[in-house]
Amino acid sequence: DFRATTDCTKAPVPPGGTCTVQVRFVPTFTGLRSAAAVLSDNAPSPPQTVAVGGYGGGPDAWVPVGSMTTPRDSATATLLPDGKVLVAGGESTVTNSVATAELYNPATRLFSPTGSLHTAREAAAAALLPDGQVLVAGGSSELGNLASAELYNPATGTWHRTAPMHTFGYSITATLLHNGKVLVTGLDFGRSAEVYDPAKQTWTDTGPMKSPQFLGTATLLRDGEVLAMGGVSTAAELYNPATNDWTATGALRTVQQTPTATLLPNGNVLLAGGVTPGGAGHSLATAEMYNPASGTWSLTGSMLTARYGGTALLGADDLVLVTGGCTRTCRSHQGLASTELFTEGRWFANSSMTRPRVYQTATRLTDGNVLVTGGALTPGGRATATAELYTPVLDFVHPTSGPVGTRVAVTGSGFYAHETV
Repeated sequence: DFRATTDCTKAPVPPGGTCTVQVRFVPTFTGLRSAAAVLSDNAPSPPQTVAVGGYGGGPDAWVPVGSMTTPRDSATATLLPDGKVLVAGGESTVTNSVATAELYNPATRLFSPTGSLHTAREAAAAALLPDGQVLVAGGSSELGNLASAELYNPATGTWHRTAPMHTFGYSITATLLHNGKVLVTGLDFGRSAEVYDPAKQTWTDTGPMKSPQFLGTATLLRDGEVLAMGGVSTAAELYNPATNDWTATGALRTVQQTPTATLLPNGNVLLAGGVTPGGAGHSLATAEMYNPASGTWSLTGSMLTARYGGTALLGADDLVLVTGGCTRTCRSHQGLASTELFTEGRWFANSSMTRPRVYQTATRLTDGNVLVTGGALTPGGRATATAELYTPVLDFVHPTSGPVGTRVAVTGSGFYAHETV
């Protein structure tokens, strides 16, 4: 993986003279590759050794990108219309919320600072508004749980305050509705929800929720309703923007608090992982599927590893990618570097990230790559500023069917050079 060249010879190098050793990185595998350049000489304690290393990029591989300007976990990450990612808030330690924000540029793979929030906050909710601004609401800080909200303007790189919510909330969700308004759930320990109107910059209470959804999830369905679940019980419910009310739907098979929820291409919702409710809860590997047509849940294949505090998103390849988190009771266990892929009811081991992460963010970029930022090595540990990028294999077949003799074109990206299809 490393090619060395040198103009050094066996002839002695005179005092003040130089010779050069150059090492070129030519990875034959994806992931971290390391070696050592060893120079034999007659200096004290020969040989002289210099460590060399690099990350082989390519399909199904994770590679580091430029570090963030601020270490953070429990932050928000929002994909902007120009393809950049806004990372805001979070905490550097459990007692230090941060107000800084920064932008990731996919073209350079670097972060640059942007305007800071007016209020430091972690575990807040964020949503991209139709006009390109970003709403960040709630969260918590050393001052306590927050009801305040702010708007980020990408054109100016600044934040300005907007109307506060009627009540506080942390580890909440923000869902952009088809009508351009934003539904925030999980407020007041999961007992209430509110809707933000960007045009009026006002908040409106929804009808009462059927069951507390504290530390739960919210997913926008194809028909415009929002599915809320994953609170302190098996209860699940639907929000109807037209009536501003909630109705009960089918109950979960198991209680999974703080799970991940992913809308699949067929309109179903995959719920995975989380923790059993209570202070000493254990991480879960359980996964189940919600069918909006029948309003019922069914168990599907369990994850390979129980995970709490990880991320899940639908990739450009239509596979669900789950990253990081922590397992068992989490308190005394390091976060996970492992990742998994879900398709057709089964989970498959995927390549590991470059470091363990819990409470990180994951964002699917416009080119199909996945950006993971921050997180901590252990729950309650110090946050990291590192970030990394995952490149999936994207392949497309056209046409997908036809009579014998039909010519088929296979196109895509992320392949190895000279790979046979």
